[in-house]
Amino acid sequence: GMQCYHFIFMARQWASDKLYLSDKLSALAVRAQLLSTPLALMIFPEGTLVSKDTRPISKKFAEKTGVADMEHMLLPRSTGLFYCLRSLSPQTPNLNLLDATIAYEGIPRGGYGQSYYTLRSIYLNGIPPPRIHVHLRMYNVQRDVPLGDLTETASGADAKKQLSRSQRAKDMDASPAETTIFDKWLRSRWREKDALLERFLNTETFEKHDGKAVTVADTSAGKEEIYLAGSTSRTYELPLNLQSKLDIFDAFSYFVAIIVPTAIWMLWKRL
Repeated sequence: GMQCYHFIFMARQWASDKLYLSDKLSALAVRAQLLSTPLALMIFPEGTLVSKDTRPISKKFAEKTGVADMEHMLLPRSTGLFYCLRSLSPQTPNLNLLDATIAYEGIPRGGYGQSYYTLRSIYLNGIPPPRIHVHLRMYNVQRDVPLGDLTETASGADAKKQLSRSQRAKDMDASPAETTIFDKWLRSRWREKDALLERFLNTETFEKHDGKAVTVADTSAGKEEIYLAGSTSRTYELPLNLQSKLDIFDAFSYFVAIIVPTAIWMLWKRL
């Protein structure tokens, strides 16, 4: 599945990952331009799931860096997202960043989704989350996201195709000041997401009492609720149902190529 969806596998060593990531991002951008197809890249700045094992790691990282820890989230690592956006923005006109905050009903304060809703509980016991709430925000990367100075990168985008891998990757590096600004911007977005999850724990919704979607922003007066994009914000409920019970087998059909040969081999050993 990961291969089919073109996952970019990392070695968790930035010196080598940067070269590999530069190649993959460049290939994605070129493919999108040649085929005139939308480009979509999914990334998790936290790097892992929130759990009883990862919360202490986030707290330790907060103490090490001297920033306040989150209540419901893990502190984000900005390096990967920053590099991806700086790499794609010059080659991808009208690049947008879609920020998704996801919450599951039925989880008490201090609980973790993976502890309550597992593959076993969903597929064997038939106990899925009653509802999955997704809060979406869209940012225009060039206008809303502080990526630093990309003027030289954008003007020389065609020429950079002829550069070596290492030189092309190096050209995407930002200055320490630019990195600090983006890191603070991303952390502010995460605190807004943390506040949204606090709202959800109290009300089981991301909405205000009047039904309009809101976010939470830090202001001089403290945390203040603001409407998303004014009156254009909307809430939608999308029911998920099987068209047929036969659809259940689709979830396992990808493993047929492994299951069938294994079953034949085990049967042959018994003979």
